[in-house]
Amino acid sequence: ADLEQKRAITGLYDHKKKVYNYTNFEEVIKEGDSYHCKQKVKTQSGRILDYNLQIKKPKFRKYYAVSGIELMSSIDIGNIDKKIIEQQLHEEIYDLKTDEKKDEMIKLFEDYENTQYPLFKEVVHTDWDTGVKTKGYKQYDMKILDYVKGNFTNSGYDEYFVMFYEDDPDPEIYDQFIERVRCFIVSEGKIINDYYITFPRGAFFWGDYTHLDLKKFDNFGFQFSQGRIADFNQNGINEIYFSVLFNIEPGNVLVVEFNGNEFITNYISIDTYDIASIDWNTKMITVNAVLSAVKGFNGWQEKIDTFVWSEELKEYVLFKRVYEYKRY
Repeated sequence: ADLEQKRAITGLYDHKKKVYNYTNFEEVIKEGDSYHCKQKVKTQSGRILDYNLQIKKPKFRKYYAVSGIELMSSIDIGNIDKKIIEQQLHEEIYDLKTDEKKDEMIKLFEDYENTQYPLFKEVVHTDWDTGVKTKGYKQYDMKILDYVKGNFTNSGYDEYFVMFYEDDPDPEIYDQFIERVRCFIVSEGKIINDYYITFPRGAFFWGDYTHLDLKKFDNFGFQFSQGRIADFNQNGINEIYFSVLFNIEPGNVLVVEFNGNEFITNYISIDTYDIASIDWNTKMITVNAVLSAVKGFNGWQEKIDTFVWSEELKEYVLFKRVYEYKRY
């Protein structure tokens, strides 16, 4: 009945109104035991795309569920550059472990960060004799977790993509999380420019602390502690593909790229931390997003998302989503 009224319940509950939320469709067409629902969806850049949702009732479920999503709007993926596909990267890439000048560069970046962008936090001191509390501020130093040297802005100088952690109050805890990310432009041992890069707080550092491993690719540029670097969208600029892991969330896949003025951070997937496969010729990235148990079925449901690069929108958009049921 809801689908015939061009709407469907989302499963999200509004505790204030004490009702479940609904999503609306532009058009609903019934074919046999399935419904095809047209829906307009806003992208990260604010553009509207048309999608078709297929909704049907699985044999082992009592209710209708989305069985697939596909993009209906046309997408311009831009040029396919065979030379870039072959090289995958612009210029050579080094990480901290392989950089012969790492000790010198670590000192340069940490001194600069803590001088130019000091982190102060409010602290409260208590006089235990009088009970009087006084507020003050303390500087917390930024320390380097990892960096990658390469070409990210086409400046013509040495460029470093640097990740920092907060050194205090408990390094054994706080050095597991990325506090800041910045790109430094270096000439003759001096920092001549820097760019702040937006990054989600609470992101876990892969380097030494996680028991999980990122998938190994032999055709996805340079792999470092937090992800990969490649010109996968083939526009002449290296992108950073971040695999972001959190303590209690499934993680994210982000893409960071310089647009000529600043670094733009966009989400690819918000449901998983890693990439399953890539296709250079279609500029598509596939992630195996979510595994969930299914009541009444001796197995689980896997959500598989494929994203495609839009040259016009300058972002990755969902191309299709399929659900697969697998038995234990």
